[in-house]
Amino acid sequence: MKSYLVNIQLQSIDDAFWDLLPSHRKLVNQLLIEGVIEMYAISEDRSQGWIVLHAESERKVKGIVDNFPIRSYFTYEINALMVLNNSVSLWPRVHLN
Repeated sequence: MKSYLVNIQLQSIDDAFWDLLPSHRKLVNQLLIEGVIEMYAISEDRSQGWIVLHAESERKVKGIVDNFPIRSYFTYEINALMVLNNSVSLWPRVHLN
């Protein structure tokens, strides 16, 4: 699977955004557990975000991002990554029986 960096530009946030946030966080957490999302970050000023995803194609990444409950509140661009190094990848994965 390839790795992709999704750059998000958040737009104005209203009360409806905050209502959608719990379901959005639930989905993101599930994708983190499944290993689809490796990293999810939003800037302190809530103007932009970065997500590292693993998928077979850019089309699959677009499908994942377009299904986010808060999708109508941001624009984004997808960049395929050639190299993705982080300290977590140096540790063996834990598999619970």
